[in-house]
Amino acid sequence: MNVRLLPSNLQSYAIKECKEDPSRVPEDVAHIREWLTKQPHLKTRTDDQWILRFLRGCKFSLDKTKEKLNNFYTLRSALPEFFANRDPYLPKIQQILQLGAILPIDVPEGPKVLLHRTTNIDPSQVLLIDVIKVWSMIADIMLNEDDHGAIYGYRIIIDLDTLNANHLLQATPIVTKKITVISKDSIQSLCEHVPISALPVEYGGCGETLEELTVKWKHKVESYKEWFLEEATYGCDESKRISESYTPSDSFGINGSFRKLNID
Repeated sequence: MNVRLLPSNLQSYAIKECKEDPSRVPEDVAHIREWLTKQPHLKTRTDDQWILRFLRGCKFSLDKTKEKLNNFYTLRSALPEFFANRDPYLPKIQQILQLGAILPIDVPEGPKVLLHRTTNIDPSQVLLIDVIKVWSMIADIMLNEDDHGAIYGYRIIIDLDTLNANHLLQATPIVTKKITVISKDSIQSLCEHVPISALPVEYGGCGETLEELTVKWKHKVESYKEWFLEEATYGCDESKRISESYTPSDSFGINGSFRKLNID
């Protein structure tokens, strides 16, 4: 299989928390790839690493992985305002990248941190819908290459220090799994969620500066230009959708993820 090898600490955590059995991974990846080829309405990436990322996110439940992949690509086509025209060099995307509105922060262990800042975002000039688009681009990059986040998960921190009524006028309900709302007056509280060694200097930590993080992630997103152009060719064609093409027998008898057990 063509996948990245995990450091020993990540592999141990994946086995314990994600129910990953390294000896069974090739079989599971092949099962999901075969299922994808039988979905006439879906056009998706099918490389080993991409499929493995979804398996880990679903704790290797085959049915949940199929559901998540189906939903992932269905939403891509259903919400073009978020997922279409994601050229990193478009002026509106460049503007948000230069502001450093969304900054992933590496941590030594535990959930990876995603810092969302309202600082310098003028809601009269920057649309929330475009901020969400950049969110989706950075999320896709991490989905593609961030094994740490795939296994430990993510903690989203929203700095509302400069939030005002104009920001709220654009806000719509967005469901996130873990959100910590902070301001710069609650650094002590922030350190309870992010190691001080990783926290940006401007937040009282010893990590990279916000400028360094902004430049790094601007360049990272720009380097994905061709990847995003290719990603635009994937999605869901509702005219070809049929009823669920997999049956309980696909999951070895009944719904769920049942496989042959390896018993010593």
